[in-house]
Amino acid sequence: MMYMMPAIIAAAAAASGQSPQGVTSAPVDTSRKICRMIVPTGTIMARRFCLTKLEWDELNNRTEASASAALARRGTGTCNVSCDR
Repeated sequence: MMYMMPAIIAAAAAASGQSPQGVTSAPVDTSRKICRMIVPTGTIMARRFCLTKLEWDELNNRTEASASAALARRGTGTCNVSCDR
């Protein structure tokens, strides 16, 4: 969560039209690969995944959309049919 704070601060400042102190925007090379170590479900061995910034952003957006959809589809916690089972 701590690694997201600069992004949250910059997004809030951009929305309000102000420039946050100490935050500078540098041009981002979108063709450069960014590698991350990810532990796939069902294993303890991390794998290295290398994608461009645009690919990571797209993956994050799809993952967030999937998680939001799953949360929207989940039950309310009440019994709809029979709770006597």
